Amino acid sequence: MVSTEVVAAAMGAGKYAQALEEACIRFGIVTALEKSHFLAHMAVESQGFTRVRENLGYSAQRLLEVFPGRNGLKTLAQAKVIVAGGRDAIAEAIYGGAWGAKNLGNTQPGDGARFPGLSLIHLTGRANVTAYSQAMYGDDRVVREPGLLEKLPDAVLAAGWYWIWRGCGEPARRDDLEGSTRKVNGGLNGLADRAIKLAQAKKLFGIA
Repeated sequence: MVSTEVVAAAMGAGKYAQALEEACIRFGIVTALEKSHFLAHMAVESQGFTRVRENLGYSAQRLLEVFPGRNGLKTLAQAKVIVAGGRDAIAEAIYGGAWGAKNLGNTQPGDGARFPGLSLIHLTGRANVTAYSQAMYGDDRVVREPGLLEKLPDAVLAAGWYWIWRGCGEPARRDDLEGSTRKVNGGLNGLADRAIKLAQAKKLFGIA
């Protein structure tokens, strides 16, 4: 069977290809079907393996469309003020405040900007980063230095860890793309792109 590294490289993973194979071995992602789902989601979450930090380059209109009501965001005028403040202001608006404290453990000032989506799977929020740091290292080093998630090996290790931690493999092993998508990002964002990448990965693994 073709290796995970070869498939990942063919999907554009570049410098992450070998690490992705190592992560699959380490976290027990072993069947071609589950690996196909895993690689498909990683490709989409990271915009073709090009971003290990969430872009957050929203226009005011798009910000309002994607996050209506988030932390009181209700009008285009509010969104324009947020966008004018730059990416950190956008991160604080959507990942900070009461919503961020409740859903992401972002309880400290600046946590929204400090813990946007990081790593290939875009791990988000103080609580998730803390859980990863404790699981991998038994301390809070990644919380103290979240930039580690933008570098190897953590950019890939966090993806493999999250996949297992959140039970993403269960729907993947049933070839349930909607199910694995919901596990990865909580909704069905980018489902069409995920379907395309999944078909590509399956074909490369020889199971299409």
